[in-house]
Amino acid sequence: MRFSDRPLARSKFRGLFALAAALTTAAACSSTPPAEEPQGTTVVPVPETTACAPGVRSERCPEASSTPPAGSGTCVEGAPGPRCDGILAPDEAKALTTAIDAARQAVLDSTYSDVHAMVEGARLALRRDSDIADMDGPTDAARALKNAMRAVAVDDGAAAPRVALALARARSLVGAKAMSDPVTRAGALVLVEIALRSLPAGNGSATAAARTMEGYLALERGDRAAAKTAFEAATTLDPSLGTAWMGLGDAARAEGAFDTAASAYKTAAARLPADPAVRRALEMASRREPLSLPAPPTIAFRVGWDPLAPAAPPVAKCPGTVKSPSPGASLCRGLADLAKATTRDEHERGAMLVLDGWKDVQPLCEKHDPACGPHVAQALAAASRSLHTAGRLAKSIAAGLLVLRYTDLPGATGLLPTVALELADRYLSVGLADTAADQYARHLQLEGKTRGPVAQRTLALRLALGNAEAATKLAEGLAGDTASPAADRASALLATAALVRMTKGSEAAVSWLGHHKDVVEQAGMAAAMKDLAKPVSERAASPECAAPLVCAVRRLAGESRWSP
Repeated sequence: MRFSDRPLARSKFRGLFALAAALTTAAACSSTPPAEEPQGTTVVPVPETTACAPGVRSERCPEASSTPPAGSGTCVEGAPGPRCDGILAPDEAKALTTAIDAARQAVLDSTYSDVHAMVEGARLALRRDSDIADMDGPTDAARALKNAMRAVAVDDGAAAPRVALALARARSLVGAKAMSDPVTRAGALVLVEIALRSLPAGNGSATAAARTMEGYLALERGDRAAAKTAFEAATTLDPSLGTAWMGLGDAARAEGAFDTAASAYKTAAARLPADPAVRRALEMASRREPLSLPAPPTIAFRVGWDPLAPAAPPVAKCPGTVKSPSPGASLCRGLADLAKATTRDEHERGAMLVLDGWKDVQPLCEKHDPACGPHVAQALAAASRSLHTAGRLAKSIAAGLLVLRYTDLPGATGLLPTVALELADRYLSVGLADTAADQYARHLQLEGKTRGPVAQRTLALRLALGNAEAATKLAEGLAGDTASPAADRASALLATAALVRMTKGSEAAVSWLGHHKDVVEQAGMAAAMKDLAKPVSERAASPECAAPLVCAVRRLAGESRWSP
């Protein structure tokens, strides 16, 4: 069913606590006027030895030509953007613009509360994947990521927003320099894994789409076995999902199982009859041409992704001096309700009473009136936790930010480290990895720590985001943590050095790691240091597609089964 034909849900949640404003500032908006609408997909055959580089146009990659014959093994250029796939048909490209405009209007009409419209906006933008700029972002990829994060923030319990977020995160990695090295690539793919790991349990098309993405992440790591397992699970969950069958064929061809690959590609072709890349893959399997996968990483810096914040403390009580109708009475009623809340609705109602009461006491707090006691900061923190329990991530984050903003509230100092850690966990679940890393770092600063699980997670996020400067400082702190196994400390150092190599060159990486050579040698991992001295080489484009991961994203975005 087309987006314009679907009923749009209208939620009651509007206004202040929609995270739209926060997410809008998190990704810079462009004021560039919208570019001219694309006139459809155009493709051109290109010799394998001179495949189209992602995002690069030249005489050998013009915009107008004809579709190459199936099985030619050539790179095909589609509509504008860093891809080389020919997936999008001309008539679909034009229809997508109308559907994307309808989704955008539905989001605006709902005051950023219509989750379905935001998911559809993200999905359709990923499908079109153009470089058109507007007030909501410079490209379709940027707008898709923003809409997916908004959808998760409003409803973190639904599966479709998580799938959209994973697809948008994967798309954001295309063209990143980190994807050229196995170690830094593994770190960058963590951003997609984080989006997928919070997917609600289920057996529908959304779960099948998630398993399909897991399969393609495994292929990016060169892990054939894991990819095969994920694709098989996806095809079992939803036999009609063509991208899952395409992935199963890719995994089989990478193993040299050409007959199995051809069978999977035939099934994919039946479900994706207009996709020329599927036909080309089938021809290559028939010619028994193996699929080359990236080399697996030689270093693995692994951390857990479960929430790090401790269990919520008991809800505080208001002082007996606060009586109705005095300022703060609503806040205290809400606090009392939170103490006995058991359902999601009860948690949300109590929290909103607290936030309504905050409006009354805020002027008193800003004047340092004695009526603004320690219970106010405790109430805001409790409201943030209850809104999280209620599944209202956007509101939860907004309430927690009040505590971090008004640091001079009585009793706030003792709350700040915990609230910063709680918000970091919530930002991470929304997909704002950079903001999550900042909040984890803030927690470390408030606690005066440079080691431990929070430092390890912060480092993993800095590595995933390609922030070499922040990563080196964190890795140096972790290197001195003698309570941690030497192998863990060495892996952190080597993964960080790999990022330094990608961003600053081999010489800089070797020089930096030389200061911590003893830790690496103690862990018996000195051989890994030799790879750092090698020059950085760009990853070669695949004959089927110059950016395989983005082709999978774009293909899944076209299969709307997972976005009910």
